[in-house]
Amino acid sequence: MKIAVIIPTWKRPQKLARALQGLEAQTAPPARVLVTYRAEDQASVALLEHWRTTTRLAHELVEVHQSGVVHAENEALRRLLPDSSIELVAFHDDDSVAPPEWCQRIAEFFAARPEASALGGPDFIVAQPWTYHEVFVEVVGRLTWYGKVIGHHHHRSEGLREVDVLKGVNMIFRRTLLELLDERLQGRRPEEGNGVFWELDLCLRLKRKGARLFFDPGLVVQHDSDHSHFLPDHVEVSTAHNMTYVLLKNLPPHRAMVFLLYSVLIGHNNIKGLARTALYLLRERRLAPLHSMRLSLRGLCLGLRTYLAARRGA
Repeated sequence: MKIAVIIPTWKRPQKLARALQGLEAQTAPPARVLVTYRAEDQASVALLEHWRTTTRLAHELVEVHQSGVVHAENEALRRLLPDSSIELVAFHDDDSVAPPEWCQRIAEFFAARPEASALGGPDFIVAQPWTYHEVFVEVVGRLTWYGKVIGHHHHRSEGLREVDVLKGVNMIFRRTLLELLDERLQGRRPEEGNGVFWELDLCLRLKRKGARLFFDPGLVVQHDSDHSHFLPDHVEVSTAHNMTYVLLKNLPPHRAMVFLLYSVLIGHNNIKGLARTALYLLRERRLAPLHSMRLSLRGLCLGLRTYLAARRGA
């Protein structure tokens, strides 16, 4: 089965080089590799210009003129979705490395399971001091009835399973089922969406249409993850904004209302509500949790505004 791989990159040339080396070493090479970049990222541009003269992979360097991962992924998807020769589209990060059997394992899975719409696997975070990959979990990629996302994709687990959500660093879809990403998740300002939860939105949209998503614990990539370039306050607001917008647009009305109530009154990792904040105030005996809650609730309100604007077609 012919696989195309999308890699958006931004100012991580050394990590990008390792990601490309991983694809070069595949026992069953991908049919197309699309790397998106921005012209102002001169170090990555220099690396890619050199790589294109040495690689044997069929590739395309796609310049993106807007910032953000959502715009980058969409530029690549616009070139891939009309290509009927491609059967599978894999999303990969520039700071992750796939083992040599990655593409072959993907192709074999989809060939054996015609009912599968998408497949994902773990991303074992290798950046120190993280040791998430040493933790074993029972639940992966689930959305609870009250709107809490249980990811755990970066932990160890056992057994192929059907899931609600996959992680963008290591997920593959049948091309015929894919759609462009919602660019409202990449706002004009950082607090109005920094692209986070784009994969949650894509997965939920496709599941609403009957898609079946699977998670294979053996389909591992190594992930040298580092989000130190994000501004903490903007991350808090943007995370709450995007989660609120994504779940309001994808959940039925009664579950959307439960999600809002749970987020405000109780809270979770992505939106710090009243009960969670009170607990942390008692534990930490400092005011930082109040600031975090204020940012989360601001993001929730902005997400609600974005959802209502989308409903009006604004």
